[in-house]
Amino acid sequence: SSKFVPSQPKVKSKTRGSVQDNTAAIDEAATAPVPAENEQPVFRLKKRALKVFNALFYNPSQSDLPGEIQWSDFLFAMAATGFAPEKLCGSVWKFTPSALDVERSIQFHEPHPVGKIPFRNARQIGRRLSRTCGWHGAMFTI
Repeated sequence: SSKFVPSQPKVKSKTRGSVQDNTAAIDEAATAPVPAENEQPVFRLKKRALKVFNALFYNPSQSDLPGEIQWSDFLFAMAATGFAPEKLCGSVWKFTPSALDVERSIQFHEPHPVGKIPFRNARQIGRRLSRTCGWHGAMFTI
């Protein structure tokens, strides 16, 4: 009867760099002060832009369910928060942060053939803005 005999692990010599003690770096990281939560600004918007963000970041406890959003209203709202809209090829729009503490730009597709964003797509846009910019519905007021 043949039994399985595990082989001895191979010892491999290090060929690049030198071995360093990482415990000092770990201790420094553990004692470093934790930065405070990055505070997001509160945007004071016109009623037209606030209506858009109330739909994007819809809270089910609100009394009325928002409908579709006009694409022109969405462009106005994004510009009011500090994004510079730029039409790329086809129906793609790039929103570049100009006066915001946001690292990167974000792209959205313009709805066609009708220039209205359905509520379901508006919620998806809101989730993407939440992931990208850290935004939430309480950040927008009149």
